[in-house]
Amino acid sequence: MRRINLLLILIFLTSCGFKLVDQKSMINFNVVEINTSGENKINYLIKNKLKILTNPNQEILVNINLNTKKDKLVKEKNIKNTITKYEIRLYTTVEYEILETNKNGTFNVSKVGDYTLLKRKTETLIREKNLTQILSEKIATDVINELIRLINDL
Repeated sequence: MRRINLLLILIFLTSCGFKLVDQKSMINFNVVEINTSGENKINYLIKNKLKILTNPNQEILVNINLNTKKDKLVKEKNIKNTITKYEIRLYTTVEYEILETNKNGTFNVSKVGDYTLLKRKTETLIREKNLTQILSEKIATDVINELIRLINDL
């Protein structure tokens, strides 16, 4: 009896039909224009990722305005009241306009990460830069996913 239950569980779990969807095949729009304000470096990273991920052969055209803000906060201090860890918060407000339908709107995306301070200032700056880049890429992915959702709702 136990073997039969185990066999049934294995059959159901292995034949569920779940497949990962390729994100690039779901992108059914082309970003025509991206205007930015706020943090220039973060906007540059987001803008490049958006340009790479969108499909230039699609007929649905979208204009985007990005307004990005970066906050750097102290997350932890040690017993000597020396800072040991910082937290970075990126906030992006996205205004979009779908040109075919004249549908427009706004949504917000935010990401948070932290990094520890090292003895060398240059290594700490590299960590901050890498974290900012990772968070920017995550924001760009979230922006793409939200635009896919909004366009597919039409």
